Amino acid sequence: MQLRQLRADEGLAYRDVRLRALQQAPEAFAATYDEEAAQPDAFWLDLVARTANAMEAAMFTIERPEATPAAPTNLAATTFVRVSPTPPHDAYIGAMWLDPDLRGPLAASDVHWADLLLQA
Repeated sequence: MQLRQLRADEGLAYRDVRLRALQQAPEAFAATYDEEAAQPDAFWLDLVARTANAMEAAMFTIERPEATPAAPTNLAATTFVRVSPTPPHDAYIGAMWLDPDLRGPLAASDVHWADLLLQA
C-alpha cells in the first residue's frame, strides 16, 4: 500500500471513496450520502483537480495494490489537509476516512499519519 496525493484525474475514484465513507460513517460528516451522491461527475472532477494543484490544500489517499469487492476502486482512504498560507505553514487534517479493513495498525496514531503525510 502507498500513501500519496490524489492526482487531478482521480475525481470519480475519490467520489467512490467519499460515498463509501458517507454510507459507513454518516455521523462523521456534515454532508449526507444523498446530497453528495446527487452531485454530477463534473463536481468531483473539479474538486480533485483544484486540490491537486493547490498550495493551501491537498487530498491524500492510501492506494491498495488492487480493488476489493467492498471497494470498487483501489483507493482505501481519503485525507484532506489544509496548509496555512503564512509562515510557519502549519498543516491541519480537516477530514480523514479509512476503509474499515485497514483500521488498527494503519490508523494507530496521529503521529503516524503526520509522518506519512510529510513523506508523501
